[in-house]
Amino acid sequence: AAGFVAKLEIFPGKTEDYLYVPVQSLVEADGNIGYVYTVSDSMKAIKIRVNIVRIYESSVALSRIPGISDKVVTEGAAFLSDGEPVIIME
Repeated sequence: AAGFVAKLEIFPGKTEDYLYVPVQSLVEADGNIGYVYTVSDSMKAIKIRVNIVRIYESSVALSRIPGISDKVVTEGAAFLSDGEPVIIME
């Protein structure tokens, strides 16, 4: 009807928590599956399989999975091997 005004709030039925990392963090990718390196407590690189949700210009949205920490290797990730020692630089 003309002049009818309504207030509406829309809530998503399901929310997801994604981890956003720089594109250079991906060391391998095939479709929606990729690999990144994280850093363990003993300062070693751990290669982890991840699900790629979406690729943006400079970042990638990954599904959060058990075992992946917020310490994702960006610089030099392409030159790492699984279990190699890592130094975190500020």
